Amino acid sequence: MKKLLTVVALSFVLAAGAAFAQPFYVAGDMNGWNAETLQMVDDGTSGDAVAGDGIHSLLVTIEFAGRHEWKAALFGWGDSWPYSGNSWFYTTSDNEDVLFTFNINTVGDGWLADGYWPYTDHSLAIKIVGDVQVPLGDPDNWNNATGSLFLHDDGLNGDAVAGDGYYTLLGNIGTPATYYWKVVVDGTWDAIGADGAGVNAANMELVLSEPCLVYFVLNANLGRLYASCEAPVDNEVLNWSNVKSLYR
Repeated sequence: MKKLLTVVALSFVLAAGAAFAQPFYVAGDMNGWNAETLQMVDDGTSGDAVAGDGIHSLLVTIEFAGRHEWKAALFGWGDSWPYSGNSWFYTTSDNEDVLFTFNINTVGDGWLADGYWPYTDHSLAIKIVGDVQVPLGDPDNWNNATGSLFLHDDGLNGDAVAGDGYYTLLGNIGTPATYYWKVVVDGTWDAIGADGAGVNAANMELVLSEPCLVYFVLNANLGRLYASCEAPVDNEVLNWSNVKSLYR
């Protein structure tokens, strides 16, 4: 019998073209939370890869290394994303270039986030937390410190291609139920969830109707997650080095 699973967001999902005025701005601790200066574009310039693709982007040099928080905002804080808390990223050296993106596309392809989510190319989080941890062999659920469920991009154990920016974990879950999960930076609650990268990222929902081998996958190129008994089919398979070269 075919395995059945649904993936549902516990977050807002807005259609592209919703009634939010453009443009969008990068506002964060690196610019005094000013939502009037760092304007994102979707015109193929300033780090934006493809004009008119619904991904608003801006390449920004971050003065100081460390952890940072930010939001995508309308001019003067008319509205901002993520709605709950801030988005986050890390730099490892002073004057490091960071690509900020705000994706307003609603694709409906089973991956989340889907519609209005912030992300950067410095927001990698690959450790699963949630109530899937004990079923997958960890001693505790929702433990971001000692959990062992790391996704890998090494071409092994269900990961299709090494180094393509898709991080994968295969795990057997034997009890049909509804589960909640997200991925975090090890030892923190900086997460990627159903509404993108955020300190309060919304949980992913996993509904299993029977025992199954689950594919947990992060598309680190776009900041999107997937979980299913079926291997993912994604029409946006991009090599991370190619993505970086496009943005640069």
